[in-house]
Amino acid sequence: MNQTLHEFYLLFWVCLGASAFYAILSYLVIWRRTLWVRFLDAEVAFWKRVGLPWLSFDRRFGESRFFTVSMVFFAITLLLLAVVCAILYFHFRVKMA
Repeated sequence: MNQTLHEFYLLFWVCLGASAFYAILSYLVIWRRTLWVRFLDAEVAFWKRVGLPWLSFDRRFGESRFFTVSMVFFAITLLLLAVVCAILYFHFRVKMA
């Protein structure tokens, strides 16, 4: 496989995996809000147990509307980037063959 094709191949899988991760995170933040808040509570308990300072900004940001919108935006953007990588992979595969 050509180096350019291999890079598009790897970038496709990385973008698709990241898109799936952000889609799952978006699902938790939007439809499973109580589970997401429990995760945030567990994070606060962890940082308190470790003894490191915990900032209330992290908790407020994790529950904000901007966080929710940004997770959806990242999921859609990375999915579109994966589609572009797939199109470029097939485009260059035909040209190099």
